[in-house]
Amino acid sequence: MSVRAEELNKPAIRAVLAYIESQPDQWDQRYFQSVDGTMCMAGIACHLAGLDLEQMLVEDGDPMAVYHQAQTLLGLTDEQADRLFLQFVQWLGTTPPTVDQLREEIVAVTGWDLDGDD
Repeated sequence: MSVRAEELNKPAIRAVLAYIESQPDQWDQRYFQSVDGTMCMAGIACHLAGLDLEQMLVEDGDPMAVYHQAQTLLGLTDEQADRLFLQFVQWLGTTPPTVDQLREEIVAVTGWDLDGDD
């Protein structure tokens, strides 16, 4: 079941982006959570919500648990979550994305101004 676009959790999306902008060395869009502790956008959304990523990935046995939980936390539709969490990385290939590219993709996927009041 998809979440409607008008249910986007804009404060949560802005918080994830602010975390990435303030700590870019903790962001690696290729991994929910890597062995060195870096996380993708979905992993950061879950981390900021106080969720235990290791439990979600290892103990629950569902590698997509982080993806689905972040989708719910951020209020993304299936298509939006796919574009931000999966296709964004595939589109860039092996080149790590920049924060500016992430901002552009969030705007493209959600259709709203990240710096506006909407």
